[in-house]
Amino acid sequence: MAMLDETQSLPDDPSELRSVAVQLAATVKSQALKIAKLEHQLAGHRRHRFGSTSETMDLRPRSAAAPTDETQPPAADPQS
Repeated sequence: MAMLDETQSLPDDPSELRSVAVQLAATVKSQALKIAKLEHQLAGHRRHRFGSTSETMDLRPRSAAAPTDETQPPAADPQS
């Protein structure tokens, strides 16, 4: 597939111009698909190397008044 150089002018014939436009559109689509594939591949490599994001710490600030699971007393047994 011949691509236009910056120094090459566009064809004057409408049918040739359409052909060039179709080739450029096909190239753009092909490159977009390749980029998507590589981004997906990179995400997989990052997950493998660094682990899943669900394992990250929750860095949101907590209110001092809000109890956490560790500070709440155990629930009373309703059967006793």
